[in-house]
Amino acid sequence: NNSLTEIYLKCNNIGDDGAKALGEALKNNNSLTEIDLSSNRIGVEGAKALGEAFKNNNSLTKIYLSSNRIGDEGAKALG
Repeated sequence: NNSLTEIYLKCNNIGDDGAKALGEALKNNNSLTEIDLSSNRIGVEGAKALGEAFKNNNSLTKIYLSSNRIGDEGAKALG
């Protein structure tokens, strides 16, 4: 979908598995500019997967990840 520019998934209990799936999808998306993944129980592994996706995605300018469990290691993986 090339017309979707913002997606809000706050409080959806996505977890690491959901974050990994989103990461795969984001690798091939060039239209999203904003994504809210706050309060989704995303941990280190999910943050690592998202970090890899963000490396290949030039369109995202706002990423909200508050109230997750990414820790220092996850934060480093996000860049």
